[in-house]
Amino acid sequence: MWIYGTDKHARVVADAVLEINPVGLSGFLSEVEGRAERFLDLPIACPSALRRNRAVHVAVVENDLRCRISERLTRAGQPIRRVVHPTASLSRQANVGDGSFLGAGSVIAPSTRIAEGVVIGHGAVVEIDSVIGAYCTIGPRAILEEGVTLEEDVIVGAGAIIRSGCRIGRGARIEAGQIVDRDFVFMRSRLTLKERIVA
Repeated sequence: MWIYGTDKHARVVADAVLEINPVGLSGFLSEVEGRAERFLDLPIACPSALRRNRAVHVAVVENDLRCRISERLTRAGQPIRRVVHPTASLSRQANVGDGSFLGAGSVIAPSTRIAEGVVIGHGAVVEIDSVIGAYCTIGPRAILEEGVTLEEDVIVGAGAIIRSGCRIGRGARIEAGQIVDRDFVFMRSRLTLKERIVA
C-alpha cells in the first residue's frame, strides 16, 4: 500500500499500516516540489509515476482536499483502501467505506454506516445505528451517541459529544469539547462537497 501525504496524519496512518503488516507499506506519494526523497525511511514518489492498480490510502487532513485527491486517483485506476488500526474495535455489523481511517482505540458499534474517506481519531466512539457521511473527520475521544447522523464534510472536534439522535448538517464544524444536544444544520455553501470540487 502507498500513502498519499507526508504530514502528521500520514505518520499516524503509516503507524497503523505497519502495525497491521510490518512490510505492508511501499512508500508515500507527494506532489510537493522540492520534497525530500524519503519519509519515515520509505521512498516518496509522484502519484503520476505510480503504476495502475496500486492500493493507496489518502492521508490528508482537509476533507475537501482528501475528496478531490481520492477521486483523481480513482479515475487514474488506483484503488483507494481503508485503514483500520489493529486496536480499533470495529463491529462486524458495521459498514466502513473505502478510504476511511479508524484510529487506535476507536470504537465503531453495530449497525453503523461510515461512508468513504472518513477519518475517525484515536479513542473516538461511534455508537449503534449512527450514519457518517462522506469525507467527515471525527476528532480524538469524540463521542457520537446512538443514532447520530453526520452529513458529508462535517468536522467534529476532539472530545466533543453529540447526543443520541442528533443530525449534523453538511459542512458543519463542531468545536473541540462541545456538547451538541439538538440538530445542527449548517451549510457552508449551497453546493454539495463534490459539486464544490468540480466547480
